[in-house]
Amino acid sequence: MEKKALKALVLYASPNEKGTSYEAGNFVCSVLKKNGIQIRTVHIARSRISPCLGKRACRERAFCIQKDDMQKYYKEIKRSDIIFLVTPIYFYSVPSQMKAFIDRCQVFWEEKYYKDPNVREKTGFLIVCGEMRRKDMFDCVEKVVRIFYRTIKTAFAGKYYFSGDFNKKSSVILEKRVNKLLLKIS
Repeated sequence: MEKKALKALVLYASPNEKGTSYEAGNFVCSVLKKNGIQIRTVHIARSRISPCLGKRACRERAFCIQKDDMQKYYKEIKRSDIIFLVTPIYFYSVPSQMKAFIDRCQVFWEEKYYKDPNVREKTGFLIVCGEMRRKDMFDCVEKVVRIFYRTIKTAFAGKYYFSGDFNKKSSVILEKRVNKLLLKIS
């Protein structure tokens, strides 16, 4: 029996498509491709995502009443085995577009706890780029992403943080961590 190919979802959180976190995301995609992983990408800033309205309709129906790009992204999250969130740091957190995406995933919280307790577990990996070199600069982003992953029933399996440019040293370290993760879950 042939082994099913893993499906990865790479979430690009940055609105700057020429930035270092985009470079890191593109590099992750190349590593995944070399490993035969099926890849889907979501460029959050290019997407039409409205903020959560707090209407709580998802609690009653386990789906969001808003009609925007999130409807297709919910399906992408569900079909994925691995989710990579690649983000820069904006005011010690994720960019606002990514925060709106995360907030709209309340649907999964409701689905998991009220409608469908059998939602399949996934694996998550976080890649964060910051400009400053402060010891604590990644802490808030990690907290937000850990909660996001828990909400979408995704185990936080690893992270890579870097400051400044995405360079040869960064790519070597990141490739090792991604390959180690793939080996662990395959």
